[in-house]
Amino acid sequence: MNKFCCPGCKGALTEGTSALVCTACNVEYPLQDGLPCFSQTEKYFGEYSKREMEAMIEFAKQSGWRNALDEYAKGQKEFVKDLVLDDRRGNFSRLVNLNGSERVLDLGCGFGGVSLQLAKQVKEVFSLDASFHRVSFLNIASQQDKITNIFPACHEDVVNLPYPDEYFDLISLVGVFEYIPLSYPQYSTREAHNVFLRELYRVLKPGGVLYLGTKNRFGWQYLAGGFDHNGIRFGPVLPRLVADAISRVAHHKPYRIIVYSHREYKKLLAMAKFGDLEFYWPYPGYQHPDAMVSMDKAFDIDDKQIAAIIGTGFKKGFLALLGRLGLLRYIVPHYSIVAKKF
Repeated sequence: MNKFCCPGCKGALTEGTSALVCTACNVEYPLQDGLPCFSQTEKYFGEYSKREMEAMIEFAKQSGWRNALDEYAKGQKEFVKDLVLDDRRGNFSRLVNLNGSERVLDLGCGFGGVSLQLAKQVKEVFSLDASFHRVSFLNIASQQDKITNIFPACHEDVVNLPYPDEYFDLISLVGVFEYIPLSYPQYSTREAHNVFLRELYRVLKPGGVLYLGTKNRFGWQYLAGGFDHNGIRFGPVLPRLVADAISRVAHHKPYRIIVYSHREYKKLLAMAKFGDLEFYWPYPGYQHPDAMVSMDKAFDIDDKQIAAIIGTGFKKGFLALLGRLGLLRYIVPHYSIVAKKF
């Protein structure tokens, strides 16, 4: 199976009856329900308990994956349906100028909402997630809908990806980047992100594109006192050492879910040798963007897309002023970032 390589030595893999075997180091990676599993240990996390997720997968096999979503997304889990079915999940692709021949990595694919949208637009989608249950659900959906260009796999160690050098035309990270330091406690948070970006650079083709959908450290939701994913009010705005101390006292764990500012994202990506950066404000958010407003071009208040977002009255005047002064880019809640490998 030449679509993957050994994540350890990068050797070629051959497919056996129940595993992929590295021809160089002889390490075996099991195939579970036909899915490559490169992680050494099983990791479970998600919107459902492990028992609920297993039941949902069985329901999907017997009654169809859409029926399973309907059944298990009732009540407080309705948002899960949007994560999978909402076609806005792939709207960021308009920033990339796809031509249909691309090989794409959807890293941290979850249930596969982004992968399912990209599969309509590109040649191949490689969907990677640390949760076997999630990629298993995506695999069921692909098989039942006869989608043949999605290749799911389970792998946790994203600084050692199971793909050859210069393999992808596009890498998609939607709501993933901020969580990377959680898996690498041996590194500082910034070091974890640096190592991760270098690995993405390795598997991206020259001229390839990296897409990040993420949050802004100084977004107005945090400046107004909102809680971050660490459960800390004002968390990203605070000095890192202060946020870490609060997290250790309040939650008994270090502060490891990290978002950056406009300047910090630019510096991180430049250190990893990415260039030609473009910043957009995905509205209403990077998970389901209706619009992508450039934060690099002149802010045109009369643009129909922008006018629909900023509304009327004081809000319109204030945001328009910040846009014209070039300051809006520093406080929007979310970023869509496009970077290229040269």
